[in-house]
Amino acid sequence: MASKRELERRLAALGDIGAILGVMKNLALMETAKLSRVLASQRGLVESLETIAADFLAFHPQPRPAQGDQFQVLLLVGSQRGFCSDFNDRLIASLATRSGEDASGRRIIAVGAKLVDRVAADLHMDGPHALEEIEQVIHGVMDSLSLLLSRADSGHSLRLVALYHDPDSGHPVTKTLAPLEGQPRSTDTPLFPPLLNIPPSAFFSLLAEQHLLAAMIELFYRSLMAESRFRLNHIEAASRRMERSSAELKRKQNLARQEEIIEEIEAILAGAGMGETGTGGVVQETRLKG
Repeated sequence: MASKRELERRLAALGDIGAILGVMKNLALMETAKLSRVLASQRGLVESLETIAADFLAFHPQPRPAQGDQFQVLLLVGSQRGFCSDFNDRLIASLATRSGEDASGRRIIAVGAKLVDRVAADLHMDGPHALEEIEQVIHGVMDSLSLLLSRADSGHSLRLVALYHDPDSGHPVTKTLAPLEGQPRSTDTPLFPPLLNIPPSAFFSLLAEQHLLAAMIELFYRSLMAESRFRLNHIEAASRRMERSSAELKRKQNLARQEEIIEEIEAILAGAGMGETGTGGVVQETRLKG
């Protein structure tokens, strides 16, 4: 059995780690709360833009480029930080299952420091640590897209598909961000043609740009929400393991104390026995002299 001092040292170390985990859990809860407040409004914005696109396409159908005429880019959104269980492992496994699906000529932009050296991407870039950094990351993604398009110099239209974690299902999902694939919606309410001050093609191009930006913001919100939930689950599992380890160490510490007490009692009893033996010998010798 470990010494009493060693047990105390290990218990103190577990206490320090537990305090750090508590801080990390509180930060993850705060991040989740912030994301919950903005996700609903961002989803509403994306849905509104998609409704506008559907109404527009009912009167002004736009030509769709053939898949062979598109420059395909996959946006892979991982985590910037660790301690989020198998968040990135699941993402990489999902990418592997999709590697044969229209992967010829496809470019990959990997977002998140934890994907570096794990994914063979054309471009790697840092992801957001928190909600406040998402805007900066999106600017970086746009710059990366421009760089890839300039390298291709093919004149093909962009097809951008994102692979990321969905917080509702807890699994990686794909979403097409470009081109805007709006479908004319069927409704019993008669629609009126939109009044445009610019050509329909120019309007749809501007609408597609707005939708791309809004959808990308929502995507990073959702990915960061999923990451925070993975991190919370990982922290809670680690905390439970630490509680079990602490309980076991305390049990061993109590056993060590009991052994010390027993040893002290045995020492006292042994000392008392030796004292009684010594006193009896002195009395007997005195009687003989008398």
